[in-house]
Amino acid sequence: EEQIENDNNEVACLSEEISCGQQWYQTRQLLTRLWVLPRDMSNGSWEAYAVAANNGEDRMLSCVPQLLRLPPDDIERSAKTVLSVLKLPPALLRREPLLLTVPPELLVTGFEKLLSGERERGKTQEGIDEEARLNV
Repeated sequence: EEQIENDNNEVACLSEEISCGQQWYQTRQLLTRLWVLPRDMSNGSWEAYAVAANNGEDRMLSCVPQLLRLPPDDIERSAKTVLSVLKLPPALLRREPLLLTVPPELLVTGFEKLLSGERERGKTQEGIDEEARLNV
């Protein structure tokens, strides 16, 4: 009975690994389509592309290992929110892959708060500049 239980645990672990691998394959494909991960532009060596792709993937997964198990549809919605709704470049997602794990509605709300804070800071700075100009 103990051997059967061990075998069942190994099968469950293997099944989970296969599922994560399949999910990452789908995620990697969509991130490549969205230019978040490098594409083969066919003007250069295949080896250079492979190195760039591996480095990009390795960096992304070392920063955010949960990308292996998150549903590709969720990651795609977050990526498209950053790229299409917030109109930010794919380079931001390469630099900050954690954004791919944030639900779209939180991304929008968070960036709106950041922008409103920047606007307020800008108004404050304008007031300081105007006051300095008047005192000169």
